[in-house]
Amino acid sequence: MKKIFFIYFCFLFFGCQSNETADCMWSPPDLYFDGRNLVDRNYFYNRVVCRLSKKVALPPNYNFNNNLDLYAFLKKNKSLNIKNIKIFESREDYFFLYVCEGLDKFLSKDKLNKAIIVYNVTYTTHKKISTLIAEYSFKNEADLLKAFKIYYNYSAHLRNLRRDKYCFQCDVSHSDSYYFVTIYGNKLYLIGDSYNYHYPAPGNNIESEIEKDSNIMMDDVYELINNGLRP
Repeated sequence: MKKIFFIYFCFLFFGCQSNETADCMWSPPDLYFDGRNLVDRNYFYNRVVCRLSKKVALPPNYNFNNNLDLYAFLKKNKSLNIKNIKIFESREDYFFLYVCEGLDKFLSKDKLNKAIIVYNVTYTTHKKISTLIAEYSFKNEADLLKAFKIYYNYSAHLRNLRRDKYCFQCDVSHSDSYYFVTIYGNKLYLIGDSYNYHYPAPGNNIESEIEKDSNIMMDDVYELINNGLRP
């Protein structure tokens, strides 16, 4: 019995807990970032929803001084069957991280070289889906790595979040969310698909759908950038 209790305690302490308790309809959370964790201030003792400061492995062959022209990189890669890439600038946090108080502080303008670049990628073989990539260019490596750790952990939280617990994300009304994060050179990439998700069993989450649906492209784009593959 002691062993079972210890395992349960470790799960509560170390994991992202929003799938296990609380009701989105009757007790909606008030989420904020306390510098290390995503916290619900509406829950007793400011309950930790997800630990965002967990250590994250860097991509293979990562080097802050590397450079990447993402547009050219993606267009030359034949495996993605890209139809078009539209590019525009965004002066504000594209994925609405500011909704959780304090979570957008790693993307403040003083840390970035220029405006956020957003790529909207469409495909010839997957006509009902598009991939959105927000590119943040950082001035120094320390700021980049801090942002990467926090947002990588948050993306894993989103992918594994049950659909009936979606109140435990930073913006429940916006249709575009990011589900993968990587870095290349001095750039941070937040990646998501604009798609009509179905949240299938057993997880009833995005992660379950990625495993079953080959039409989802954001994981392929993530792997391509993360591994630094050349066309």
